[in-house]
Amino acid sequence: MLYGQQGGNCKACKHHFHKQNLEIDHIIAKTAGGSDEDENLQLLCGSCNRRKGDRPLEYLLDRLKAEHV
Repeated sequence: MLYGQQGGNCKACKHHFHKQNLEIDHIIAKTAGGSDEDENLQLLCGSCNRRKGDRPLEYLLDRLKAEHV
């Protein structure tokens, strides 16, 4: 379902990946009270998921933007 919604693209870096190369990420980390509900899940590539960790997506997007300036 998420793969179709996101068009096979990582939510952060926007690169296209095959299903097996994307990881399910919690938008709000479970350690911060996030749930396993569909609306709290997104797909990130492995690299972006590791960089994001339990921080908000905005943190990762800011880091990616800073690297491309």
